[in-house]
Amino acid sequence: MSAGFFSRFHWLRSLAAPFLLLAVVLAAYYPSLSGKPIWDDSYLVVGHPLTKSPVFVVEVFRQWTFLESISTYYRPVQLLSYLGDYIFWRGDIVGYHLTNIAIHGVAAILLLSLLTQLLPRLIPTLAPKTCRLLAFAISLIWAVHPIHNAAVAYMSGRADPLAMVFALSAWLLYLRGAQSSRPLRARLAIYGGACLLTLLALCSKEIAFTWMVLFLLVHAVFLPTAQRRWILVAALLAVTGAYLCLRSLPPPREAKEGRMPGSPPLQRIHLVIRALGDYTHLIFWPDSLRMCRSVTPELAYPQLKEWYPKEAPKELTWIGLGTVAAFIGGCKWKGRGQRLRRLGVAWFCIGFLPISNLFPLNAQVAEHWIYMPSIGYLLFLLGAALELPSRWHRWGWPFLVVATAGLMMRTAQRASDWTSPLHFFSRTFEEGAYDPRAFFHYARAHFLAGQPKKAEYLYQQFEASLPNYPTFLLGLSEIYAQQGLKDKAEQMLRRVNSGVTANQTTALLGLTQLEIERGNLDAAVALLKSNLEGPSPAYRLLSPLSRLLATQGRKEEALEKLHLQLEVRPWDIQAYLDLADFYQKNGSPQEAIPLLAKAMKMDIWATQAHQQRAILELERNDPNAALEWVRQGLARKPGEDLYLLEAKVLLLLDRNTEAKEAWERSRVWKRLNEQAP
Repeated sequence: MSAGFFSRFHWLRSLAAPFLLLAVVLAAYYPSLSGKPIWDDSYLVVGHPLTKSPVFVVEVFRQWTFLESISTYYRPVQLLSYLGDYIFWRGDIVGYHLTNIAIHGVAAILLLSLLTQLLPRLIPTLAPKTCRLLAFAISLIWAVHPIHNAAVAYMSGRADPLAMVFALSAWLLYLRGAQSSRPLRARLAIYGGACLLTLLALCSKEIAFTWMVLFLLVHAVFLPTAQRRWILVAALLAVTGAYLCLRSLPPPREAKEGRMPGSPPLQRIHLVIRALGDYTHLIFWPDSLRMCRSVTPELAYPQLKEWYPKEAPKELTWIGLGTVAAFIGGCKWKGRGQRLRRLGVAWFCIGFLPISNLFPLNAQVAEHWIYMPSIGYLLFLLGAALELPSRWHRWGWPFLVVATAGLMMRTAQRASDWTSPLHFFSRTFEEGAYDPRAFFHYARAHFLAGQPKKAEYLYQQFEASLPNYPTFLLGLSEIYAQQGLKDKAEQMLRRVNSGVTANQTTALLGLTQLEIERGNLDAAVALLKSNLEGPSPAYRLLSPLSRLLATQGRKEEALEKLHLQLEVRPWDIQAYLDLADFYQKNGSPQEAIPLLAKAMKMDIWATQAHQQRAILELERNDPNAALEWVRQGLARKPGEDLYLLEAKVLLLLDRNTEAKEAWERSRVWKRLNEQAP
């Protein structure tokens, strides 16, 4: 009777493997849940204006990922995923981390599903049950491998897992259509869905092109379907065309993503071999993880030699050459795992070649780049393991358990490094960071942690080794300005502003603030105008410029700049708030109301527009309307300023008891914020 009862729930067994994968992924990356925004998180996750409201769902496809930058990354689906997080989690950073972990877990489950279908056809001599177990083993090892920390624990690293989820979903949907006996119309709908998912993968990250190449290779060489081959090529070409059309929507921008300097051909090949050696080292022994890595035999920045705790190992060349020899020998090695080894090598090479240093990139090795190629490496190793004597096979599961436990502990240890900028960059620095950007963040993390003297010392040492590096100068200016050393701060800022760098806008804002503090408003206006009248104006300077012009009584000119700001930055909520504030202060409150209504829709949890509208209603002697707007703002996000404004409005309405309660809530909120880490 019990057997009959449990047989009704046989589907539970099919869910056991996916649930186990999700459980181990959550356990491994649990320490990252307490992580704070690090590096690009401050912009992409916290500050990106297109990820705050559904009204921008279309706009994300018309803009580059970094709105006002020199980069040409086009990843609208990544931005949409942050928008979903913002809506669902109300901006809580823990939610973003949970989403990253969930996406990685889903990627592992989809990988399991794909390998469960591919392995029986690649290794027909194995029983289907054995193939399912091997597929689970590969998916498990891949899911908990520490090398993927930069794609999972780092919120801005989400693009790789997201692209993989959509690419694998498209592949599995195609297989479902190919195996279906449904009418042609139904199968065409399935294939259309697969094409749409592929397009979403490309819009998550450009790396999805490698998934497309891999898909074609598998179905043209390893699992040939001659009657569909040209149809597959045509479908993928159509998807590529659709992607290129979408990518043409953002305004033209010269591609300058801060790539590493190019190298002569022979040196480039040497870098390819050493990068391969480094990735192999990390797959087998992930002891030194630091996101971006240098593999040159010499130091990438020799001026910073004294700050390198570690150099790239000399043996990387030999490890890389050994890997090449193993791949070639494994492909030629006869045996039941030969086809699997060949697929593994092909899978790895397709993913590795774009990141191999054949082409200049913004780093020589980056750990999140191996997210997709590492699967091929594991398949190759599995294919080699299949050739072991049968008496060794009984040790397979004990090995899997021990390997999984060890990798999970290392992953959890690395995930704990992402808890705060200071801890993360300190650990990155200890592990041998080479990138001056990491040095800047390391020093600034000390500044943000309340250690300005330590930060100043580091900036000075780095700047002495690498003179005129803009971010080091900006860091020093920030410290000097805090200390009241305005002349020294100005000196640093002028050195940044004298060069042609992407940091000029930040330097100009700093110089402008110094002139304002000195009372030199004309000089401040001249500084801002000097950039806006140049060939590449930084339009985010329009907001401070318009405020300065209004302060000087130049209202018509200020209004002109505010309208220009709204025209060139229609996605910027501050542009609407600035223009509404101008109308409000200059006796045209009716002009401000539609602008505030628009601002309220541009960020579904922000409250500045509600506060501004409440103040406007108070100026119109309508405290009841003001109270309604204040409480709408509080429903979105409680805050000290809103509670104080609520108390003020309630006093005007002679509701003194409620006003006192609101004032008490403001005190409690202030105390909680002061106690927050």
